[in-house]
Amino acid sequence: MLESIKNRYTEFILLTYICGFVSWNFYLGHFSFFEFDLLQTRFISAGILILLPVILLASFLSLFTKIKLIEEVPFFMKVILFLVWFSFFNVVLFPFIPQSLGGARPYVVSVVPTHDTTADFPTMGVSLAPVPNGIKGIQTVNGCKIYENNNLLILGFIYEPVVSTTTSGTYVKTQSNRVLTIYKEHIEAMSILPQDFPLIFNKAASSSVTLMTMYTGVCDTVRRAYGI
Repeated sequence: MLESIKNRYTEFILLTYICGFVSWNFYLGHFSFFEFDLLQTRFISAGILILLPVILLASFLSLFTKIKLIEEVPFFMKVILFLVWFSFFNVVLFPFIPQSLGGARPYVVSVVPTHDTTADFPTMGVSLAPVPNGIKGIQTVNGCKIYENNNLLILGFIYEPVVSTTTSGTYVKTQSNRVLTIYKEHIEAMSILPQDFPLIFNKAASSSVTLMTMYTGVCDTVRRAYGI
């Protein structure tokens, strides 16, 4: 197997890139986004995650069982087996592997919009974090950084109840979970928050309390809302 890679180095790099490109855009497609910038090193790292187990399995079979996966298995069977693994990787594994290791696992963040776009975030259903002593907040509530390139940020936010008081009484309006694609020129700063910080949510229907992490409370909620 390793000898085949040495002899077909260019083809291997191309296959690695294509696999990573497809995996990332399959993932981003859940958020109605497609990455048109082809020069992304993350495609290579994602492709390595896909191909490395295949290489290790083929090498193991060749060394310890004398089964030549590349030479002996029919081509159509190799294609079917690879597609099964590729689909499993994209659906089950890729969304949960940290981006530092080549996967697509998002991060919990908070962003500070530029002065001229601060008012636009509440309009799009994203609240600004409250600040003590009545000071107007300048950063958003906790969100989920799904993707970032040279120009754009893709951020996900969970719904929050909005309490309104009118002459006819007080009512609660619920915003839906949402994902925003924002140009970086509209962001002043972004803070990466502790991913495993514990959050406590009181259930309205009972007196029980649910303990979850920052990541579970924010990013997992956005992920489920968009079918991942």
